[in-house]
Amino acid sequence: MPQLIQRKLAAIALGTVLSFAGLSITPAGADDTVLHIFNKGVHTVQSIYQSVPERKQWGTDRLVGYLHPNNSWTSPLSDECIYDIKVVYTDEHEVTEYGMDVCKKDLNLYY
Repeated sequence: MPQLIQRKLAAIALGTVLSFAGLSITPAGADDTVLHIFNKGVHTVQSIYQSVPERKQWGTDRLVGYLHPNNSWTSPLSDECIYDIKVVYTDEHEVTEYGMDVCKKDLNLYY
């Protein structure tokens, strides 16, 4: 199977799995140097953590204040593109995305 078709099928499968978890990933611009998170759900986000997968620790909350429904948030990136992202809502619900290529994709939240 050609590599392009394999990538498209993998993207469709990942999108299906993430939609059940309250996440959606959409392509970002090729020249983006920030992580974009869009809260398209009805719940307010209180914390956002990002970490390179090798670190195995979340570190400090990157969100200052809250990410309310129908709002977006951006975070500058280092030289790395692959990140683990954890989002915590005000009701303590958590959503985690592992190994996300933030240089190529935005994160849409639907919880």
